[in-house]
Amino acid sequence: MDSDSGKSTAETVDVGGVRYAVDTVGLRSTWDRQSRFLAEYAKCRTKATASKAAGVNRDTVHSWEVADKLGFRHRLAASDELFTDSLEDFAHYIARQLGPKNSPLLLITLLNRHLPHLYRPNVLPTDEKSKEVLKEIRQLVGEEKDTPGGRVGKVVGSAGVDGAKST
Repeated sequence: MDSDSGKSTAETVDVGGVRYAVDTVGLRSTWDRQSRFLAEYAKCRTKATASKAAGVNRDTVHSWEVADKLGFRHRLAASDELFTDSLEDFAHYIARQLGPKNSPLLLITLLNRHLPHLYRPNVLPTDEKSKEVLKEIRQLVGEEKDTPGGRVGKVVGSAGVDGAKST
C-alpha cells in the first residue's frame, strides 16, 4: 500500500476476464488446475472422476467451491451447463439413430436426472402455502381430519349426507 495515497500498489492481472492482485499466492497455477478440473467435469459431471482425471485432490475442489476462489462456482455452473448441453445433443443424436431393437431407457434416465425441468413433466413445484390453505378448508368443512393413522376423509354412512336413509 502506498503510504501517501492510501491506495494499493499491488500489480493486478486479468485472469479469465477477472482482475486479481498479483500477490495472490499461486494465482496462475490455481487457475490452470481449476481449468483442467472444469474441462474434465464438463465431460462427466462427477467431481470425483473429474478430480482424478485432472490430477486434483477432491478436497481441493471442495475448498475452491466453498471459498469461490477465482470465481470457481460460476465457472463450475458453466461446466455443468456444458455437460447438460452435450447430454441433450447426444439424446437428439440417439433419437435419430434408434432402431426397433434399441431401448432409450438409459438415455431417458440420464435426461430425467440432469435436466428434470425439461424431461420430467410429472414433476411440479410444490407450493406449501397452497397445501396448508387447502388442508384448513377441508378441516373447516369436515372433509378431512388428522388421525394418528394419517388423514381420513369424511365418511358418509348409509343414511347419506342429509340424514335420509337411502333405499
